[in-house]
Amino acid sequence: MRSQHSNPERTCLVNGWLGAVERMICLMLVSAVLLAGMCHYPEAAEISVEPDPSGDIVFITIEGELVAGDEKKFAQVALQNDMAIVVLNSPGGSTLAGVEIGKAIRLKGFFTYVPADTVCASACGYIWLAGVQRYMEESSKVGFHASFIQENGVNRETGVGNALVGAYLNSLGLSQYAIAYISSASPDSMTWLTLQDAESVGIDVKIANETSPATDRRRTASPSNDEEIVVVPLEPPSGQVVQGTPPVVTAPAVDNSQIAMSHIQGADIYGHDLPGMPLKNVSAAQCEEACMSDRRCRAFTFNTRHAVCFLKSDGERVFRNPNAFAGYRIYLESRLRRSTITIMERTDYPGNDYREIRDVGFGECSDGCEKDHRCRAFTYMARRKSCWLKSAISSPLETKTTISGRKD
Repeated sequence: MRSQHSNPERTCLVNGWLGAVERMICLMLVSAVLLAGMCHYPEAAEISVEPDPSGDIVFITIEGELVAGDEKKFAQVALQNDMAIVVLNSPGGSTLAGVEIGKAIRLKGFFTYVPADTVCASACGYIWLAGVQRYMEESSKVGFHASFIQENGVNRETGVGNALVGAYLNSLGLSQYAIAYISSASPDSMTWLTLQDAESVGIDVKIANETSPATDRRRTASPSNDEEIVVVPLEPPSGQVVQGTPPVVTAPAVDNSQIAMSHIQGADIYGHDLPGMPLKNVSAAQCEEACMSDRRCRAFTFNTRHAVCFLKSDGERVFRNPNAFAGYRIYLESRLRRSTITIMERTDYPGNDYREIRDVGFGECSDGCEKDHRCRAFTYMARRKSCWLKSAISSPLETKTTISGRKD
């Protein structure tokens, strides 16, 4: 498809005054304009290779809808190149093709890039995530949704597909709440990644016009001595043998004294939930492990009654909760404030109301009771943002819409 357009390389070599890195950036920007102009997709993805004038980097472009077999075409191209930036412009397509292409990208240590005003959705998004460094523009559109099959014209989620994708995303080193974010949208909708969301869920992204992929690629190949090297190996695409050096991801050395955990039985650390919470059907040990493995997690609460886990970016207020178990990084100890309130989920203490506080959050409601010597209990309804302070503790009533607290 590129043969239909003027050669971007020629544009970037005017008068021969641009350096190798500058030519590479120029070529990426020109390619972005060309890609944005595409208004239709062929029946299968077109995979093309375009060398950078510097000679040490190539651009592998994937355009169009992914179909079974595209992973084999990509593997053949990948075999012939060692330093590449994969440029993506695709609405998605075959989940298996996307996952297998992603595995090859990670194995070869390629970078991935979605140009400005260009869409990379569904299976294409899985490919983009595989980049040792991921690049996009502020106007790029990277989208995700759950894996699905079509039955009688209706899109239905597939357990096998979601299991395949989940295992793949986990092999990329993504956190559990990042995986939950990526797979949260239904087959008929789309979660469009924003830079703010990427930072919140721990998906590392770089803006292409603010940094040089070529420079970054050389740096990851020769990390500095004061950095710890973490190697994330992946199996090659089925039936293919891919040669090349496994990618390396550098990270600062970690002070173990800063990541150790302290625990509180019968406690709930309130608020500061990370995006994508809760993690469901997990054990307390798995909850703590998820927090320990994520650099953004500083505390967690595990609900023993419902087997759900809440990873938290911070910790301040600690409530008593007989159905919960909490943990926190030891450096938060001096900041935690232990409340005298015991939380009772899905519970109402009927009667004995002496004050209603409207348009408040749960924290303000509990603080209002804790600071008022007359208050013995409270009931809070999140749907209405209403709080009722109570002068006495009555027999608890089970509900679906309220949460209550009492002073012990």
